[in-house]
Amino acid sequence: MQRSVNKRFLSSQDKIQQSIIELLDSYDSDKITISLICKKANINRSTFYSYYKSFEDLLQSLEAKMTKKLVAIYHQNTAFSREFFHSNDFLIPFLVFVHQNQSFVRFYLEHQQKFPLDSSFPFIWNEVALPYSKELGITSEDDLLYYYIYFQSGIFMIIKQWLQNSCKESPEHMAQIIRNCLLKDLKDTPQ
Repeated sequence: MQRSVNKRFLSSQDKIQQSIIELLDSYDSDKITISLICKKANINRSTFYSYYKSFEDLLQSLEAKMTKKLVAIYHQNTAFSREFFHSNDFLIPFLVFVHQNQSFVRFYLEHQQKFPLDSSFPFIWNEVALPYSKELGITSEDDLLYYYIYFQSGIFMIIKQWLQNSCKESPEHMAQIIRNCLLKDLKDTPQ
């Protein structure tokens, strides 16, 4: 009995989250209401509120789920090195994720209030940015933060432009553009 209740709970929760993702394809985020989500998910408001306190709570839950999904892609690869940070092994899975989740990523980038995204992506910060910066000889936490913001904002602005173009270019092509930018900057990084 408990298993079927848990299954139904997850099914309804998935329907709600999938509904908002689908609605983001058709509506500006400020036009999406709880009523619209409930209608799309074919549930009543009380069901929505049994899972989420508010629209913002739903968005936070969805962001956590998507972040977990993205991080899971990288946990498969344990060979983090200086080269990994600017390799296709790092960039292409991320860009494929962006391509597959365009509506959500577009919404996320438009509403992101915090920069850098170290708290949202502690895996990238701890497993990639920190060790890589130490290899470059950047030991000051303050300096590291500036470098991280620079690289991160450049990559995310490229991604925002790619999203505005409906991701017409392939993830592989975009990875090459980002790699070209990173490799040029990395050559110019003072040692």
